[in-house]
Amino acid sequence: MQAGMLGRSAELRELLSLAAGGGVYYVYGPRGVGVSSLLRWFISSLAHVSGYAVAYVDGFEGEREDLAVSGTPLLVARFRAAVSPNVPVGRGMVLALPVVVGGFPAQGLRIVVVVDHVDRVLGGESLRGFAEGLAGLAERLVARGAVSVAFFLAGRALGARMLRGVAEPVLVEGIDATSYAELARRLGAPQGFNAHGFWELTQGNPGELVLLAHRYLWNVEFWRGAIAARLRRVARLLEARGLQEELARAVEEGPDAASPRLLELLEAHDVVYSGEAKPLQDRKVCAAGYCWQLPVYREVLGELLGVGRR
Repeated sequence: MQAGMLGRSAELRELLSLAAGGGVYYVYGPRGVGVSSLLRWFISSLAHVSGYAVAYVDGFEGEREDLAVSGTPLLVARFRAAVSPNVPVGRGMVLALPVVVGGFPAQGLRIVVVVDHVDRVLGGESLRGFAEGLAGLAERLVARGAVSVAFFLAGRALGARMLRGVAEPVLVEGIDATSYAELARRLGAPQGFNAHGFWELTQGNPGELVLLAHRYLWNVEFWRGAIAARLRRVARLLEARGLQEELARAVEEGPDAASPRLLELLEAHDVVYSGEAKPLQDRKVCAAGYCWQLPVYREVLGELLGVGRR
C-alpha cells in the first residue's frame, strides 16, 4: 500500500461499492486530506479489472497528458485524442468528457470516471449543468447496454453546496490516530514527536503531517505560525465587511452559529467545510452542519480575536 493511503482501506471499499451501483457523486474534504490521492488509488485499482473501463482526469493539469489522465488504456487514449491545441490539457479533457465517454463502446462494461479539481475548471451554474449532463449521459449509456456508469466529481468543499440535489456528496475526512502515527514514522518524525497531539490538532489530516515534515521540518510552532498568518488575513477581510463580531461568536459556539453570509466566506477561504454528507469511513469527524477545516483553526482564531469557546 502507498504510504499516502495508510488508513484508507475502508474508504477504498466504499468507493468501489458506490462505483458498482452507478450515479453521480461529488467527493470533497478538508484541504490536504488526500482526496486526489485516494481517487487516483481508486482508479488504479480498477484500471486492469475485466469488465471495467475507468479514467481519472485532473482538470487542473495544464501541460502533461500523462498526469492529466490515467486508467483503462483504450479510454485514456480517447481522452488524449480529444485534447485541443491552445487549451490546458486537463481542462480540455474535462470539457470533452461528454463526447469521449458518450461515444465509448460501453455495452457490457462498468464505466467509472473521476473528474478531479472540477470546480477549478467549471464554476457555479456551469458546474451544475455539467453534473446534470453527466446524470443524463449515465442513463443513456445504461440504456445502450452498460452495466453501470458512475461519475465522481471532486473539488473543494464549496462545490458540494453548488451541486446539492444533483450529485450525491461524499465526504473524505482524516485518518485514524494509529495510521497517523505510522505515517509520521515513515516520514521520519524525530524522536519525541507527539503524533497523537498533532493528530488532535489536525483531526488526522495527512496533508498537514506531510507539510510539517517537508516544509516546516517538524517544527510545530512554525507550522502554527503559518496558519495564524493565513487566518489573520481572513479575519481582516471579514472585519472589513463588518463580520468580526459574528466570527468571534462562531469561534465561541462553533461554525453553525454563523450566518449563511459568513459561512459562505469561510467556506470560500477553506476555513470551514460542510459535514452534512455521509463520510466514506465508518467514524464521522464532523458531526455538525459545518466544521473547522482543522481543529487548530478554532484555537488560532480564538487567540487572534481574544475569545474562547463555550
